[in-house]
Amino acid sequence: MARLLGSTRINVAATSPPYADRRRYDQASDFKPIAPAEYVDWFAPVAANVRRHLAADGSWFVNIRAGAEGGERELYVYDLVIAHKRRWGWAFVEDLLWTRPGLPGTWPNRFKNGHEGIYQFAPSPQIKFRPEHVSYESSGARVYSPERHFGFSKDGYEERGEKQHVEGIARPSNVITTPAGAGAGLTGLHPAEFPTAVPRFLILAYSDEGDVVFDPFAGSGTTLVAAEQTGRAGYGMELSPRYAAIILERLAGLGLVPRLDGAPEGSGHRPYGVLVACASEAEQARVHQQLVARGLDCRPLEG
Repeated sequence: MARLLGSTRINVAATSPPYADRRRYDQASDFKPIAPAEYVDWFAPVAANVRRHLAADGSWFVNIRAGAEGGERELYVYDLVIAHKRRWGWAFVEDLLWTRPGLPGTWPNRFKNGHEGIYQFAPSPQIKFRPEHVSYESSGARVYSPERHFGFSKDGYEERGEKQHVEGIARPSNVITTPAGAGAGLTGLHPAEFPTAVPRFLILAYSDEGDVVFDPFAGSGTTLVAAEQTGRAGYGMELSPRYAAIILERLAGLGLVPRLDGAPEGSGHRPYGVLVACASEAEQARVHQQLVARGLDCRPLEG
């Protein structure tokens, strides 16, 4: 991360990390499934690196849903949330949800899954928060008083007898409703994609235009696409050369030019780059050859 970000501070870090040993990711990469009992220790350096580069008022979002084994929901996700707070010293700001179409099927003691959790952590509860970026017109809006600060435990309504409902701007809840089908923005090329609406909501609500967004498990690049669509600078890391190529192609589809050392003069395109980590020089040479064959401008890095 230090090599990728340098002195850049992250305003929003958002990711959907590997789901322990529950998903089959790119088999050609060096990724190995993580046993649920080992997940927290495996994740610790990821959280530490994000913390090291996160702005003081930045937010760190982890989207993950535990599987079930033997008729019981696994606990490693809850262990991860507790570890962030009690072992690593993060503020546990919020737990959001995003709705998803449940996969068809029947189970003897539970229903199909229709949501996933998004756990929000920060260096302190004093975060950058921009609810106006995701608010909407409503006939059921309530009156807020900017002159009265109600603290972190109060609701912030103006006290005028009963709480009023008026025509105006309403804040959304902490449940992100996502579109289904083609509107979700899924590529179908990654086994654990989330819709573009998920990172888009987080980016809009917790950052400003021009801020920095980072995804340490970039996957098919959905967080980076959302960052570009909302006028933020997106940074990502991805172990799989296959998924890195998908990211480059998606960003190229937005009009960006895949150059590591600046955009062509007069193109008007903002440059970007993706850092691909390889286990050996031989692997680096193979990946470089694959990316060049796709017409991408890239080079091996030394050191």
